[in-house]
Amino acid sequence: MRIRAANIEEMKKLWKDSESNTCKYFTEGIESRNIEFWAIEECGHIVGELYIIWNSKDKDEADGLNRAYLCALRVNERFRGKGYSSQLMMTVLNRLRSKGFKEATIGIDNREYEKLSKIYNSWGFKEHIKSINWDNHARDVENNPIYYKEPYNLYLCKL
Repeated sequence: MRIRAANIEEMKKLWKDSESNTCKYFTEGIESRNIEFWAIEECGHIVGELYIIWNSKDKDEADGLNRAYLCALRVNERFRGKGYSSQLMMTVLNRLRSKGFKEATIGIDNREYEKLSKIYNSWGFKEHIKSINWDNHARDVENNPIYYKEPYNLYLCKL
């Protein structure tokens, strides 16, 4: 297992829907260096992902100076329960520290709130900032941020 920064082509292959507006948003963000794509690689294949957004439209998420937003933490089902998510998260939090960031935020989806909040809390995401309905980093067919009827929760980790 290896954790590393990955590239746009790898992201598009992983997502399998490189024509979506969300994929285009992330591609543009990586190209402009506002987003970094971090991956877990096992046997030459990406089996996990996590994205750093350095600066967000929503300054509660990321301000480009002291606070960064983390999103889309996913690990392939076959590789869950092996500590890969924790290792990826610790690597990315160390990346933020090395860039001088003092805080990180992450969204917790209400559909899996009980499970995710325990995990994220163990990583230091303990302070609830707010509940949000708009996802500025997911795009609909008209390239607008996606609105969710049920809000998700934004949590803060002090680095």
